[in-house]
Amino acid sequence: MKKINILVLLFAVVFFACKGNPKKNNQEVVDNKSTEIVDKHTSEVALDWNGTYKGTLPCASCPGILTTVKLNNDKTFEMEEVYLEEEDGTVLSKGTFTFTEDGNKVVLSSEQGNTIYAVGENKLILLGEDGKKSVSELSEEYELKKVK
Repeated sequence: MKKINILVLLFAVVFFACKGNPKKNNQEVVDNKSTEIVDKHTSEVALDWNGTYKGTLPCASCPGILTTVKLNNDKTFEMEEVYLEEEDGTVLSKGTFTFTEDGNKVVLSSEQGNTIYAVGENKLILLGEDGKKSVSELSEEYELKKVK
């Protein structure tokens, strides 16, 4: 009889010990409450965003705007805009920048105002004042490429 009791007790211990707390996809069990894991993969943390970017952006009154933007690690920037074929067509800007809440865009703030760029792999994409891409058939027109 003792052997049967010990066997049943051993079986119960093994059965309940193996049960554990199962984890579901993209969820973590904490204090018996499930919490969704947030993906923090943003341009701010995942990309090497600091550096110099160059390109020619479209211009309504000239052949283009040769634009150079330098993003520094201390969240300051320098921007030079050269309006092609324009006399005295160079505009220099300095200021600070911040990443948007989603971490995928930068807002350059200077005395001239704010400029918003989406941060991509080795590129900046000029956005409108509303933070959305400009509608154009040639979307590459609005890109600045990172200088190696």
